[in-house]
Amino acid sequence: MPGHLPHQVGTAAVEVSGRRPLRVRVWFPRSGPAGEPSPGRCPAIAFGPGYLAPVGAYAATLSHLAGHGFVVVGADTERGPAPRHAALADDLNRALEWLCSGATGVPLLRDVADPDRLGLLGHSMGGGCAVLAAAASPVVRSLSTLAAARTRPSSVDAAGRLAVPTQLVAAERDAMTPVGRHQRPMFEAVPSGIPAQLRIVRGGSHGGFVDALGPLGGRPFSRPRLPRADQLALVRDVLVAWFGLTLAGRGELYDEVWGSTARDRTDLTLETRSAPPGPASVSR
Repeated sequence: MPGHLPHQVGTAAVEVSGRRPLRVRVWFPRSGPAGEPSPGRCPAIAFGPGYLAPVGAYAATLSHLAGHGFVVVGADTERGPAPRHAALADDLNRALEWLCSGATGVPLLRDVADPDRLGLLGHSMGGGCAVLAAAASPVVRSLSTLAAARTRPSSVDAAGRLAVPTQLVAAERDAMTPVGRHQRPMFEAVPSGIPAQLRIVRGGSHGGFVDALGPLGGRPFSRPRLPRADQLALVRDVLVAWFGLTLAGRGELYDEVWGSTARDRTDLTLETRSAPPGPASVSR
């Protein structure tokens, strides 16, 4: 719940100039009523939304991450009926570059992102594009996706080039990007030796990863047994633990991500490949 978060949260929106416009929204931990970021550089995560969805459809989840000490920048691009997946992947990496190079247009974010602790996250199409972005980036250190979709170019092929700890979160009752056709092939493509996990939300749906019903949460794509609020709550816990371990270096979260606490959950299943033996091995 927002009132119980370790940090207050600030927001900003800007259109970044460049070879093509890049609209971003940023959520960041703040320390005062004037909206100043909390002191010190924070791990940063770029987020890609699903097909036709604005970044704002995930505001509560992205704000939750910011409340736990992460700077989250959402790429609000490629929202038309014919999105270019490679372009959105590029925009995710551009968003991180913008944050780390001074956050032009938002002076108070100039020194907020730690360039050595960068991650990628996305839902559905944006999840597949996050895989593309991670495979192309030499600086990203962690990847998580929610109901990641196959993309063009292929996110399955890109998963075979990943070199960072990878988490694929899926929904058991996802009728839009079913686990067997989308997330599992990516999981199985991750190279041997790269820590990877597939976590499936029991009773969860594709639209259950979104704050509110919309193009991704309508009846044709959602057959949930798990209430949306419950799915969102458990997914937020999973994301905070994942990025807390792989980006923030919080070794005490290892068991919650890879160990018995993760394996024994009844609301999530866990499959792993090349699971790290301890917290010292979870980041590149």
